[in-house]
Amino acid sequence: MAIGPVQMLVVGFEGPEFDGEILEELTRLKDADTIRLIDLVVVKKDDDGTIETLHTSGRGRARVASR
Repeated sequence: MAIGPVQMLVVGFEGPEFDGEILEELTRLKDADTIRLIDLVVVKKDDDGTIETLHTSGRGRARVASR
């Protein structure tokens, strides 16, 4: 199955005030068939250097990892 064309969107935040508004809007756009979400990765880096990621696919599977 071919997928394309594909666009990538990268959103950055200056501080730790992420409240989920972006995720809610992406979900709304996906549910309205405005966009097709193939993969989503959220990356958070703490002051001590710990990196936490959330990865989900358009098929609804999610995985959280910390390093």
